[in-house]
Amino acid sequence: MIVFPVRRARDDGISFEHAPTVCSNLGGHLANTSDLQAAHRLGLNFCRCGILRNNSSRYSALYNGTNCSDYATGGLPPPTIVTCKLPTSNAYLSPAPLAYCVFRRDVQIVFF
Repeated sequence: MIVFPVRRARDDGISFEHAPTVCSNLGGHLANTSDLQAAHRLGLNFCRCGILRNNSSRYSALYNGTNCSDYATGGLPPPTIVTCKLPTSNAYLSPAPLAYCVFRRDVQIVFF
C-alpha cells in the first residue's frame, strides 16, 4: 500500500464529506492516521493539510515549525503527524487543500 496526497483540479479544497469519493474515484480509499504515520516512517514529508478517514486533517512533517522547514527548538524531537486545526475554534481544517489516499502498490496513477 502507498499513501499519496491527492487534490482536485479546482483549488477550492476537499471537505470531509467529499474526501472518500475523491479517493475511491481514483481506485483507492481514504487514509487513516496509521497509514499516514507509516508513510511518514517511509519518508513522506508533505507539508500540506489533508483529510483523513477519521474526519481529521493532518500532515506529515520531518521538521517542527510553523513553516515546516524549521528544525525543532529546545532539543524536542520533530513531530510525526501534525494536526491542522483552526486557531479560532480549535476545529479541524475542512475543506483542506487535499486528501491523503491509499492505493495498492501495483496501481499506476497517471497525471496529465
